Amino acid sequence: MKHLKRLIAQYPNFPKKGILFKDISPCLASKKFPLVIKKMAAIVRKNRMHPDYIVSPEARGFIFGAALAFELKCGFIMARKINKLPGAKKRAGYALEYGVSLLEIPAGIIKRDNKVLIVDDVVATGGTVEAIAKMIKQEKGKIMGLIALMELTDIPNKQVCSFPKFTLLKYNK
Repeated sequence: MKHLKRLIAQYPNFPKKGILFKDISPCLASKKFPLVIKKMAAIVRKNRMHPDYIVSPEARGFIFGAALAFELKCGFIMARKINKLPGAKKRAGYALEYGVSLLEIPAGIIKRDNKVLIVDDVVATGGTVEAIAKMIKQEKGKIMGLIALMELTDIPNKQVCSFPKFTLLKYNK
């Protein structure tokens, strides 16, 4: 996976001093992006997850989630920021550095016992993942696991997943 790390740009002191920002833009622009999706799909298949749906958070998670859903021939559900979806919704909050935010999914799309895989670009604190997991559980879906391009391993107050977690790349400071 070391060759994939070359597709991640790093920017010191962005968005604020002391943070080393990992930018996925070069990965998305690379001809190797389809390989990233195929690697994610291989992990899903190897672990015999067979999801009915993939749920991904706005906005960069949509890129990975939708592409992986296409590869796995399953449905894709967007976890949107508050007030971006019409109709009945399930809602869950998650902590930000300075406050809280909310994610929503359409109510009723996930049915009892549907198998759901959470997909994102980066796992940092795990707050968005836990918010998505809460909504899936509210709908009585079964969480198969989480897959992400990368994980930031040295984040304080990191949430611990109660389901399998797979990442292609791991970073610490």
